[in-house]
Amino acid sequence: MSVTLKQFSSETPVPLLSLQPVSTCSPGLSQGSCGTLTAVTVQIPFELQTLCLLCARPVGLAPQLFVAENGHAGASIDLTPLGDQIHILTACDLLLPSPVERINLTGLPCAPIVTHGDGSLVSATKPARAVEQLVAYAVGLGATNPPVATGQRVATASPATETFVIDYNYHPNALPAKPPALRNTGEGAPQVTPIYSGLAPGFVGLYQINFFVLGQHTGIPACDDITTVAPGANFVQSNLTVSFGGAFSFDGAAICFDSSS
Repeated sequence: MSVTLKQFSSETPVPLLSLQPVSTCSPGLSQGSCGTLTAVTVQIPFELQTLCLLCARPVGLAPQLFVAENGHAGASIDLTPLGDQIHILTACDLLLPSPVERINLTGLPCAPIVTHGDGSLVSATKPARAVEQLVAYAVGLGATNPPVATGQRVATASPATETFVIDYNYHPNALPAKPPALRNTGEGAPQVTPIYSGLAPGFVGLYQINFFVLGQHTGIPACDDITTVAPGANFVQSNLTVSFGGAFSFDGAAICFDSSS
């Protein structure tokens, strides 16, 4: 299988990061109605010309991805070439080599991949502490400076060219929200920029966002350990949602915070 990016008159090979079969079975369906799809994970090339209103770019038809299998071309996929499309990785993502859990029956978002300084995951049993530095792993932060080669492991840290902003929401099971463009004026939690946002060394197309745990956090309930919660129960999966915003997109990580810290 191969994937090609076509934009204007140029064609760029698209790196394939993984090909994985995905079952369409679910507990409520009979085995006869089950099937299998193929999940194709690719890295969008850094050569993609993104939307720039001030410089009137791109000019022409929308870029497209073309998928071919055994030499036979498949359908094309139209792309909207934005400068960023932030997604914080979660335990359910197919991008991960060994997802912790792909079937989420809690009714809440899948747990984000956010780690402490020692590399261990932030969780209900190991929550974040005030003013601690954490690392969130993501995709879709866009171009970097210096530029890097598409499809190659990054040898050293390469910061994103765009400046991202952060918003802190100390509330049980809160969803991500796009941070405001301007800094707060003293009302509510502060908005800051990450310590570092850019490519993670040793990986292909993987970004990391380093940030401090800040903001007002009095009176919030502690997280419940999901391993002790009955199926279908209403519980506190997270009590701090950290949102990251760019020019075109935003996403967030709903994590557990130790309110006694």
